[in-house]
Amino acid sequence: MLTRNQCLKILLVEDDLGVPTMIEDLLGSLSESLFLLQTVKSLEIGVGCLEVEKFDAVLLDLSVSDSLRGSEDLAVLKGRWPTLPIVVLTDINDENMARSVLRWGAQDCLVKGRFHRTLLVRAIHYAIERQQIEEQLRQQALRQRLLGKMIEHIRSSIDPASILQSTVAEVRQFLQTDRVLIYRCQEWVSQLDGEEQKGAIVAGDGLPEGYIENPNISAALALSCFVLVESQSVQAIADVSTAPLAGSCKELLTDCEIAAVISVPIWQSGDWETAKETQEATVWEVEKNQDAAESYIWHEASGKPQAQGTNLPGSIAENGNSLWGMLTAYNCSGVREWQQWEIDFLQHLANQVAIAIEQSQRKDSGLRLGNKRRHKKVTRMGRYSLT
Repeated sequence: MLTRNQCLKILLVEDDLGVPTMIEDLLGSLSESLFLLQTVKSLEIGVGCLEVEKFDAVLLDLSVSDSLRGSEDLAVLKGRWPTLPIVVLTDINDENMARSVLRWGAQDCLVKGRFHRTLLVRAIHYAIERQQIEEQLRQQALRQRLLGKMIEHIRSSIDPASILQSTVAEVRQFLQTDRVLIYRCQEWVSQLDGEEQKGAIVAGDGLPEGYIENPNISAALALSCFVLVESQSVQAIADVSTAPLAGSCKELLTDCEIAAVISVPIWQSGDWETAKETQEATVWEVEKNQDAAESYIWHEASGKPQAQGTNLPGSIAENGNSLWGMLTAYNCSGVREWQQWEIDFLQHLANQVAIAIEQSQRKDSGLRLGNKRRHKKVTRMGRYSLT
């Protein structure tokens, strides 16, 4: 949204020499609003300006010398710059024409000679704000469609590895970030390859060679899981260089070319005894990498390291759920202020991943139980035959 005293750069496409002077006088007489007006005499020149410069809005006269029909002029601009706010200027006071240009994509229509200073400024401000709202709604609808598509894929897939890998790939593409991974925090029986593992990266997209095998990365990720449990919320760092982290952690992230990071927990329900066992296993795993782990997180409130030895927070949340792992995205190209919709998007996705993982584990547990019962039945039959 617009802020007070924000300087707005406006492109005026107008070949009537008197109109630019009038608009400059109207905009220049305002002390509370700042405008930088650039005037061109043709649509072709205006398109050229838009290709090399960014403008906050366009004032467009539909009767310039090289004008097409009104709808085509707007189609040219909206086709190439769909989020560009456009206010149409016209000599014709026609309600039908005004409604038509709004349908074609303009945000407002003003009749030359019939608007004063306040109306012109209001039209520009409203055009920009309405266009921003439209774009926000469009992006929201796009996110909802993508989220629905990803959720449907998660629910329909029977392969856990496929679920996790497709999730990180689609998240990376949609958020336009550099690296995305899913990290499994606790000791577990892998649904992917049947081997017993401790904390590990189970899916990743955009990860450089050797990233998964790096023990310092594993220690840092393991400790980050504990931080998620302690905070019971998302960990979002917009700028690693200014975040309240210990020096060794910043060095580690800098070496990995990580400028910003966001981590969302993946919770999983389960019995307390199993969660306690996996918690102890993870604490032991972190203690093995104490040099890298003990200085990883620097608590913002106290200014003291918050993860040392067995004082690490448990993997059990207040609601009794345990932390299965986390979905993490890294920005390497520069700092990034993570938006609330990005956090909400990742949280919704993490919840669906958690559901799919639980369903897969229940199914696998059922198969193992069935095999165990069949084995016992065969054993009994064998005993009977011996007698």
